[in-house]
Amino acid sequence: MAVSDYLGRFWFSAEPMFGIIMVVCFTSLFRLNSDIPDDIVDIVLQSALACCFAWGLVDGVFYVWEGRFETRRKKMVFQDLNRGEKVEATQLIDSAMADTYLDYLDEKDRKDVVEKISQGMKKDDPPSGSLKEDLTIIAITVGLVLGTGAFVVLPFYLMDDLGDALVTSNIMCILVLFIMGFYRRETKNLVEKMGSGIVTALVGVIITVVTVILGG
Repeated sequence: MAVSDYLGRFWFSAEPMFGIIMVVCFTSLFRLNSDIPDDIVDIVLQSALACCFAWGLVDGVFYVWEGRFETRRKKMVFQDLNRGEKVEATQLIDSAMADTYLDYLDEKDRKDVVEKISQGMKKDDPPSGSLKEDLTIIAITVGLVLGTGAFVVLPFYLMDDLGDALVTSNIMCILVLFIMGFYRRETKNLVEKMGSGIVTALVGVIITVVTVILGG
C-alpha cells in the first residue's frame, strides 16, 4: 500500500502546505528586524516546529476519526445484511455513495450498482479497525507537516545572515508548494501539471499572506 493511499492523493499533497504556512507565519517576524539574537531565533523556529507537530497530530487524529466512522458504517451494513434487512443495508450503501460518480447514473443503474455492492459484501468479512493503521496514518500526517516544516527552516541553521536565510527559506517554501501541486495533478500532460504547481504555489502564498495580516 502506497504511503499516499492512507490519506488520499489530495490530502497527502495538502498537508505539507500546512507546515509551510506555519513556518512562514512564524519566520515573517524576522522581516521586521534582521538583528535578532540567536537564542530568540531558536525559540521562534522551535515554536514553529512545535506547532507543525501539533497541527499534524490533530489532522492525523481527525483522519483516523473519519476512518473509524466509515468502518462503523460498513459494519452496520454487514449487520443489516446478516439480519436480512436488505432495504436498510442498501439505503446505507446508497447514502455512502453520495457525491460520487454514481450520481451520474440514472436511478435504475444506480440501484443495480448498489445491489452488486451489497451482494459482494455478503461474501466478505466485516471490516475491523486496526490500531497499527491508525498509528500509521497519524505518523504519516505528522511526518508530512513536521518534515516539511523542518526542511524549510534548514537555512536558518545553515546560513549566518538571517535575511539571506529568510529569503532562501521562502524560496524553498514556494518550490515545495510547486512540487506538491505538480504531483497532485493526475495527468500525463506536463503543461497541466506545471500549471497545477504554479496555482498551488500562488494559493499557498496568498493564504500565508492573509494569515500573517490577520495576526496568525
